[in-house]
Amino acid sequence: MNNKQEQSKGYTCISYVNNNTRITSGIPIVLQRLMMRDYCEPKGIKYTYEQLELEVMPHLPTLQHIIEYDQPNEVVLYSVYSLPEKPEVRKSILDLALKYNVKLHFANEDCRFEKEQDREWIDEVLSFGTIEVIRHEA
Repeated sequence: MNNKQEQSKGYTCISYVNNNTRITSGIPIVLQRLMMRDYCEPKGIKYTYEQLELEVMPHLPTLQHIIEYDQPNEVVLYSVYSLPEKPEVRKSILDLALKYNVKLHFANEDCRFEKEQDREWIDEVLSFGTIEVIRHEA
């Protein structure tokens, strides 16, 4: 079923942005939105609405709420680095996504999480190395 057919049958897709991880804290929301737009347009993905995470909440309560209570078909995130850095918190979010059958898209990496086997890839990417974020003051 293509995206337009899904949308006519109660399909929902949410774009989700945050500045609460070490990596996303240095990436302006507008750039995250542009990356997600460039990921979604060629795939025919249209988001129903956007959610912005609460500031200074690294456990991402808004994302958890979206998955558990809104239960959209899909959520588009800027990057796999938009997920919590703490493995146990990240695991609980991925568990919720599997439980409620919510596909998570990661625009920067051009990948998605939709089955248990995808978890290994996420953990591998996030454990690959440490990226130092340097902030420059203007």
